[in-house]
Parts: sequence; structure tokens; C-alpha cells
Amino acid sequence: MRRFPVHAVVLNHREAIDTLRCLDALGRVRYRPLTRLVVDNASGPGEVAWLRSAGATVVESGGNLGYAGGNNVGIRQALEAGAEAIWVVNPDAYAEPGSLRRLVRVLRRHPEVGIVGPRILEAESSTPRVQSDGGRIVWEAGGRSELIGRGTAPDRGGEMRLVDFVPGAAMLVRRRVFEDVGLLPEEWFLYFEETDFCVRAARAGWKVAVDTGARVVHRFASPDGLPAETLVYYFVRNRLLFGRCFLSR
Repeated sequence: MRRFPVHAVVLNHREAIDTLRCLDALGRVRYRPLTRLVVDNASGPGEVAWLRSAGATVVESGGNLGYAGGNNVGIRQALEAGAEAIWVVNPDAYAEPGSLRRLVRVLRRHPEVGIVGPRILEAESSTPRVQSDGGRIVWEAGGRSELIGRGTAPDRGGEMRLVDFVPGAAMLVRRRVFEDVGLLPEEWFLYFEETDFCVRAARAGWKVAVDTGARVVHRFASPDGLPAETLVYYFVRNRLLFGRCFLSR
């Protein structure tokens, strides 16, 4: 079986503690070759030095470029290095050891699948709860996005399911998808980037899937340094723009 190198890109913005925990989880993932890269979105020299002193490979983005812009810095580097797939992982998402092997298996067994995500579990819940088994888009409701299974108790799982989008907290993307549709859309800055990207990939002929046997625990932390009203503004603004953008095409 030929090599299928994967690069994990973790975007850090004033979340070094979470980022180091995320990297520790990625270090225990049972898959090789896996390269881990941190992109720092203007956290400051002290935080970058802290991450590097802990052994992280860090590239500085040069400013707060937002979710898509920051991740794209790492994605470009991964593509130039020959990655067959890029795993975009949020710093507050912690992968279980067997998760990546299952996701790669989906891409290798199903050449029509370009993007695959894991089952995402709530970190804060005292009992296991699903945060997402991927997402659906209700176009007749103006393009409303919904997380599948949110708040439910997880079943045994283990199957692949086709979905409309997968959350960007842990999204494995085949190299050829980036070559076909470009990088993550940077005009959103925060929220709906992955939804836009998955829809564009689907319209280019790629399938989007979730493997419910692959699991990642996600804290759903708010971006540090941004007030709550800013987060609400971007979510509502981008929700409306997303529907307008795709329903007008």
C-alpha cells in the first residue's frame, strides 16, 4: 500500500494551552506519516516562543487572518510539502488515537469522497453527547445549517454517512479538492467557511462524508480576545450572507 501522507494544521490565536493539548492528542494518533503544524494568528512573540519551546513546529501568519486565512497559510505549506490530505483541526479539538486511520480509510476506499469528518463529541457533557455527526443544509429555509445528532447519546457508530458539510473543528480534505475548488474562503473571517467550502466541493462533484467510528472531542471554546457581541455579529451576518450567496446561484 502506497504512502498517504497527512498534514494536520492547527490554528492558534491566544490559545496555547488548548493548542498544546491538541498537539498531544495528535501525537498519540495511530497513523503515519502524520506531520503536525501550528499556524499562529498574531498571538504575540511570547506565546509563539512558548509553543516552540514545547516542541511545536510553528509558522507565523503575520496577522490575525481569521479562521480561513490562518489555516490557509498551513494548507499551502502542506500542499507544497506533498501532503495527500490536510487535516484541519481546531486547537480545542482532541482526536482519539484511531480517528485519523479511519478517516484516511474512507478517502482511500471511496475515491468520490473529497472531505470527511469524524463524529464530534461534547467535551463539557458529564455523559457522552454528540456535538455533530456532520451537518445538513435546509435550502428551503434560506440555507439554514443544522448539526446532525447534536445533543443525542452516541450509538455504537462505525459507518460512513454522506452529509452536506462537516464542521471545521476536525475536517480531513483530499489534496485534489483544494486543487479543484481552491483554499478555504477567506471573506467570512469567522463562521461558515467550512460550510461554504463543503458546498463548493459538492458542486464540483465531490462527496462529503462523516465516519461515525472516528471520534474527536471538542470543547467549543469561543475565540479568545473577541467579545461576545462580535461573535454574534459574525455568526448572524455570515448566516445571512451564506444563504444569499448560494441561493442566488
